[in-house]
Amino acid sequence: MNARLRQVVADKDELIASQDTLIRLQRDQLAGQDELLVEQARLIALVEEQNAALRRQVGLDSKSPPSARPAASVWIRRPLVRGSPRSSSGTSRR
Repeated sequence: MNARLRQVVADKDELIASQDTLIRLQRDQLAGQDELLVEQARLIALVEEQNAALRRQVGLDSKSPPSARPAASVWIRRPLVRGSPRSSSGTSRR
């Protein structure tokens, strides 16, 4: 009977030790994921800052007043000018 109890205790001790190892490995894995999440958050903030700066450069920032933004036609196409190299006959098309 004592031998059987010792075996049960030894088996439980082995199970507890393996679970402790598993918990330690999972804790290490989660710590690594935390570091990745912090780095991802930093990179996202950097990209958002760069995006906002680029929007301000091209006048697409909705925070700027409408008069400060260039008209849409400026970005689409400039009008042809008489004698412009873009015109083959030297006159503008109208």
